[in-house]
Amino acid sequence: MSRPTIAGNDSFYPPGPSAVPDDLIRVPAGYKRQVILVLCCLYLFVLVYLVLLGGATWLVYWTVTGLPWMMADGRGGGALWYLIALKIPAMLGSVLLWLFLVKGLFKRPQRSRGTMMELKEQEHPRLFAFIRRLCQEVGARFPKRIYVNHETNAAVFYDASLLGLFWPVRKNLLIGLGLVNTVNLSELKAALAHEFGHFSQSAVKLGSYVYTVNRLILAMVYERDRWDDFLDAWKRWDIRVSWMAYILGWCTWALRKLLGGLFYLINIAERRLSREMEFHADKVAVSVAGSEALVRCLYKLESGTESLAAAMSDLYWASERQLYSRDLYYHQSRALERLRRIKGEPNYGLPPPVVSDPERRQPLFQPEQQRPTSPWDTHPPEYLRERRACRPYIVAPQDERSPWILFGRNSTGLAQLKEKVTRKVYRHILGIKTRNLPLQEPQIVQQEIDAEQEALTFDPKYRGLYDDRFLFTEHLEDWVQEAESQGLSPELLQPRYRELWSRDWRPVLRQWGEFLGELSTVRAIVEGKEQPEHGRFRALGREWSVSQARQVLNRLETELGRITDELKEVDKVTLQYHYAMARQLSRQAQEGLLDYYRWTRRVEQWAVALRQWAARIEAVEEVITTDPDFVRAHGGSVVELFTRIRRDLEPVYLDMYQARVPELVGLSSQPRVSEILFPNGVVPLEPAEEVMPLGEWLANLSQQVCSACLRAQRLYARSVTTILALQEEIQQRWLRRQGGTSSG
Repeated sequence: MSRPTIAGNDSFYPPGPSAVPDDLIRVPAGYKRQVILVLCCLYLFVLVYLVLLGGATWLVYWTVTGLPWMMADGRGGGALWYLIALKIPAMLGSVLLWLFLVKGLFKRPQRSRGTMMELKEQEHPRLFAFIRRLCQEVGARFPKRIYVNHETNAAVFYDASLLGLFWPVRKNLLIGLGLVNTVNLSELKAALAHEFGHFSQSAVKLGSYVYTVNRLILAMVYERDRWDDFLDAWKRWDIRVSWMAYILGWCTWALRKLLGGLFYLINIAERRLSREMEFHADKVAVSVAGSEALVRCLYKLESGTESLAAAMSDLYWASERQLYSRDLYYHQSRALERLRRIKGEPNYGLPPPVVSDPERRQPLFQPEQQRPTSPWDTHPPEYLRERRACRPYIVAPQDERSPWILFGRNSTGLAQLKEKVTRKVYRHILGIKTRNLPLQEPQIVQQEIDAEQEALTFDPKYRGLYDDRFLFTEHLEDWVQEAESQGLSPELLQPRYRELWSRDWRPVLRQWGEFLGELSTVRAIVEGKEQPEHGRFRALGREWSVSQARQVLNRLETELGRITDELKEVDKVTLQYHYAMARQLSRQAQEGLLDYYRWTRRVEQWAVALRQWAARIEAVEEVITTDPDFVRAHGGSVVELFTRIRRDLEPVYLDMYQARVPELVGLSSQPRVSEILFPNGVVPLEPAEEVMPLGEWLANLSQQVCSACLRAQRLYARSVTTILALQEEIQQRWLRRQGGTSSG
């Protein structure tokens, strides 16, 4: 048996499958067991919580009514000290303990809106009609509110408190315009149906319970607020009246450990359920959009995310030149075109055409391309999602139109929406707080971006040899001395040079990048920092058990060493070959080539230093984000780390100030290096409240170092591009001197 689906009978709603099996979205028994396990964990927490709350309530009652207000024979000063040193601290401590337990009950999550913007039906009638139709087909309630933001994603979220345990909580829909710009209309339908599938009438109604209770536990156990500030202030009072604060601090520490342990158990079970919920939501999407629409949407997410990040990087660069675009998504599309050229993959982000015979269909995701699944992952790997979505394979027509047709009443309304979100990106993501930015047409800004990228992107004829790596120039002087001492000539070096340059280096560099990523993962497993699910992980193209991690680590280091030696060899031969030609041309050509190599080595040293400092800053900021106790316990260490980075930066910054950029491809002037990497200077050497508040000093240093790191990478790429252009010029001049005989 199969059930009919709602066909598309208007011009904006793609038709779904003609029929789907009745049991397609039926909840499996294993799913139900996971639900029961999660519910048991949740109610265990509720039971423990109610016992603790009851005990705290009794303690308040006893300290107020059971503990005497005065000593039996208390008179004068003794009675006053009893009241101040015992009675009042005991009451205050019990009340604070009770407040600690109840403060999260009605606490609403502080969700950062960032680039989010609420849409109104009168401005986007087609989109609202589309979503209303989709909710009807899926069997889900219409969202409370519909938002958009800049991301390549879609999500459903709640504004909820513990009250959500007792009556239904309406959901909000968030649509990322980066996703809209990446997929077609059928694929957007699949993505939104997946989100509604989590809460559809045919799905298990557990999402609000898990979300709401998690919010309660997070607010009580992990978040820090004025309650903690008051307790810290109380501890600084005279010990005769603050002794209870220390007891209360120990009690709350123990309670947080207890409740945190329960939270860990709940979330391990919940993450397992979450992955099953993703599979079930995928089935809901398949039931209304077909298997292919969902899988192809998943396939496009990687390229959409990468191109959006590249576009925002481009706009940040353009903003430093006072160029501001009104349409981020025009640049996302252009960035995707550039990524296809750089990667040498014209179809990057484009899945192959849909085959008419499902039996001949080839999977889009391969297991070896996926990272190991962690117990904390909320989503299963894409290759498993594809397998489940295609069993059974549900056929549906593909509407290749862009989802942009759903937005705005007309092209003007759509352009205004893109401009509003782009302005939010400038303000909240790129950190440009200037109001009323002078936005320009995206084509004008893109012309400048293209000119910049042309100087930074290596020609495909180099076959990926210079992509995403530093030249091995640490042995530059040794290589030059070897060429001099051995009298190496272009004719002698030519065969080896031709051999190395006939090779396609793109797969080598791709493998090198994969090995570096795997090395980081395997090293974390060896050091006990990461535990892969089921005790197995992927590396070197196959699966391994955790017990083999040390062996795999050694093999990865060997393979990386082999590739490194190959890259060093090609860099060495390339330098010596062109140096030999330059030496035959003139002293000026010879020294000019070496000067640019030495300059590039210097830029590399600056870039490496900035990258290390940026990594340390980002690591600390990540810990601060995930652990609210970190700043309280280690605030001094954070300031000390940032101060040390600023001190280490000082001599490097002075070196940059004294150095001028030589003539480089695409750079019309020769400014100081510091003007390029730190256009607004750097913060003072030491944080001083009278000059700049500490928080502002820390934030500015973080922004300056991380931005300089990106600018240094651009400067390095431009420098390498200049070396390559100079080497081609030397080779052409040498060939003309030799009578035009080709040697490349």
